[in-house]
Amino acid sequence: MDDTNKESEEQENKDESQGNATPEPESTPKPESTPEPESTPEPEAAPEPAPAPEPVTAPAPEAAPAPATDSGGGERVGFGSRLGAYLLDAVVSGIGGAVIGMVAGGALVGLFFGSQGDGGAEAGALGALGAMLGGFIGTIAGMLLFYILILLMEAFTGQTPGKMLLKIKNANADGTAASTGTLVMRALLKYGSTVFTILAGVVGVAVLATVGQVWGLVIFIGCFFVLGAKRQAIHDLIAKTAVFKKSDIK
Repeated sequence: MDDTNKESEEQENKDESQGNATPEPESTPKPESTPEPESTPEPEAAPEPAPAPEPVTAPAPEAAPAPATDSGGGERVGFGSRLGAYLLDAVVSGIGGAVIGMVAGGALVGLFFGSQGDGGAEAGALGALGAMLGGFIGTIAGMLLFYILILLMEAFTGQTPGKMLLKIKNANADGTAASTGTLVMRALLKYGSTVFTILAGVVGVAVLATVGQVWGLVIFIGCFFVLGAKRQAIHDLIAKTAVFKKSDIK
């Protein structure tokens, strides 16, 4: 019996201890984690500005061509000086022709009307007419004579009166002194129109005069070739010559 009572008491004590035990509080549920805010997308970078166009530089002007020179460095004479020499030659021919014309006019008057003595008004009129005619013919003849003299001077010396005054001279294209043969060939090319005209008058062949006119036109146009870089007229190109200052010719 005692054992039974003892077990009963132990059971009761056990139940009391269980009744007195404080129940553990329920664990507080953890709050749900706040969702992280979505990251704000970074703003797109502004497009890079287009590179400024490079300034267009104007092309440098081409350098003017160097003046034509010979192998020794002498500069060829240009159009201006050669035209000046031609005009001086024309003045010389005109003055020479006028002087010869006056002399020829006086000679014709004395030849045809000097023996008539005082013939009155009629004789005076004839004398005046003879003087005018003689002066005109003499002037033309004098100018032609001086023109031929200038032709011969240039053919054998390389200079005309005008070129002598301007101190320029014909020479080989390389600036060396030209031979007489070269100078004669150049002169015949340059004055070919005059040569053919004289031949036409001497032999009486009209076609030679026509050839002379065409030749003269070609030479006239060819003179403007001097404006080019080579500073040579067409007769210079054919004869392989040019005009230089006399002091530069080797």
